[in-house]
Amino acid sequence: MRKIYFLILFTLCLNLAGYADSNPFTIESGTDYSWDGDKNILTITGNVTVKNTDSSKEETTGSIVINGGSQDSPLEVTLAGLNINVYDKSKPALGLAARSHVKLTLQGTNTLISGGNYAGLNVPEGATLEITA
Repeated sequence: MRKIYFLILFTLCLNLAGYADSNPFTIESGTDYSWDGDKNILTITGNVTVKNTDSSKEETTGSIVINGGSQDSPLEVTLAGLNINVYDKSKPALGLAARSHVKLTLQGTNTLISGGNYAGLNVPEGATLEITA
């Protein structure tokens, strides 16, 4: 009985401390990514397919940064039903890091709403992006 109470108390403490904030995105293929729960940002550094974890939710407030690739070997990233809304934040919903090279494939409906004068999809000078559907 003590073990159950300890487990419940431990879980509650994690939630209160913010450590149980989970990644609102699911990576269906690929392993080159990291989640920063404090900043609510998924950083993609390799070829991946990403979607919202809970498709029943209308949107998530997490954002994505894609960092890497080269002109000869761009990262291949597929958006498979993302719905991101960071309108009340001063950041893009999806952004490329400087000098990144990305081939972006769109599957299904993807919605990117940004805040703070950012486009939904931010591509800085020096980065390249090719989009296919």
